[in-house]
Amino acid sequence: MLGTVKFFDQGKYYGIVFNEAGGWFFHGSNCIGEVPKGGEEVEFWLADGTRGDGRLAAVDVQRRVTA
Repeated sequence: MLGTVKFFDQGKYYGIVFNEAGGWFFHGSNCIGEVPKGGEEVEFWLADGTRGDGRLAAVDVQRRVTA
């Protein structure tokens, strides 16, 4: 999926990525390469979240490479 990082909290090491389908939590440990900053476009997958509440979370989050 493609989306935009709404924010990333360096202190708590988590953020929110969103697109037209919704918004999802992601943890910095689920990023590939450098952790994206707010406003950056990213590619990601959705998977079961780690909180055990049945919500989906963004995983394999990585900055979108454009040519």
